[in-house]
Amino acid sequence: MDRPHNVFWHQADITREDRERANGHKGVTIWLTGLSASGKSTIAVMLEKKLFERGCHTIVLDGDNIRHGLNKNLGFGKEDREENIRRIAELAKLFTSKGIINIAAFISPYRADRDMARSIQKEGDFLEVFIKCPIGVCEERDPKGLYKKARAGEIKGYTGVDDPYEEPRAPELVLETDKLTPPECVDKVIKFLAQRKIIHAPEMDFITIVSGLPRTGTSMMMKMLEAGGMSVVTDNARQADIDNPEGYYEFEKVKEIKEDISWLAGAQGKAFKMVSMLLCDLPKDFHFKVVFMERDIDEMLASQRKMLDRLGKEADAAEYEAMYMRHLSEMKAWLSGQPNFDVLYMDYGEVVAFPHENARKLARFFGKSLDIEKMASVIKPELYRNRAGTTAAANVKSQAEAEEDELIKDRLKDLGYI
Repeated sequence: MDRPHNVFWHQADITREDRERANGHKGVTIWLTGLSASGKSTIAVMLEKKLFERGCHTIVLDGDNIRHGLNKNLGFGKEDREENIRRIAELAKLFTSKGIINIAAFISPYRADRDMARSIQKEGDFLEVFIKCPIGVCEERDPKGLYKKARAGEIKGYTGVDDPYEEPRAPELVLETDKLTPPECVDKVIKFLAQRKIIHAPEMDFITIVSGLPRTGTSMMMKMLEAGGMSVVTDNARQADIDNPEGYYEFEKVKEIKEDISWLAGAQGKAFKMVSMLLCDLPKDFHFKVVFMERDIDEMLASQRKMLDRLGKEADAAEYEAMYMRHLSEMKAWLSGQPNFDVLYMDYGEVVAFPHENARKLARFFGKSLDIEKMASVIKPELYRNRAGTTAAANVKSQAEAEEDELIKDRLKDLGYI
């Protein structure tokens, strides 16, 4: 068959990086290879469930299931087996490119076919996992009775009986299923994925920070995380008031991060709040997951005008808008270049309008189970309303707020934004 020459690849607007950022993990192909009855499908299904519970986007490509549809026109001769693996390899590549963790469970007996499946993907996107099990143990299991039929001559060309299985020479991982239970095998894969930074390590390995410019909903987000079951770091030094009747969730030591980081180790597995200007003062030897809150610029400017009105100063809206937009742009650029920061950008208005959807997004980002219903229940639109039109007389500025404003202004000056 002649290969068509007028077929072109169509580029999508949503990039792989966009999807991986939204999913909270990288896309990858986990290729489980081994004899029939070695445990590939059992491990694949358990692994998929474990990853799904962590909020990951996953799919299992199972050998038998694929032959019910996509490859139902293929037999088990050498050429058909090669074509079977070629089609699956291309499908796995597509899933990986879309930021999905796909688990391919196939005997795939020929080394050349597996090498081909690896070769069409980028370095690090294909992980070969050898499900190693002695043929004798596989025959004892024989859940489908196929080894028995093959030994009786009822099935020809059966892998391990009268057709060879070529073991991997350098797989990324080996799971000896005659020695390990399926849950133990799954745990090994999960740890390996975390080591490769495909998924995030267990909760205690990272520190959660809720950040953003002032009045972008950081206190609201802290309350959501606390409701979801995450521990929060706060000293409650700043009391709830008319602006934040649910509390501010602040921790005074955050403001001294350049001078004292002794408390950070104890914050692993917990969340604290920090204004965006201080993020660049954090040390490089911790893993941070940042929930960065954003809000409509007009609302932020209205809040800024109220602050200046209370201070008896005039506000240049255009100047402050340019200052904030430049700060956000440069802060995002800085964060994108920090290997120890994972960042999820959350929109204030979207969280208020769609709390359940955004709670699920947070669970995916953290790679753990959170109480979605409780998180959504703490979002009260009447408290988190659009305050862009309110006047200076609507609220009275607390002393703590005034001090925070001064801190922010000083930090902006240090960074060259004022």
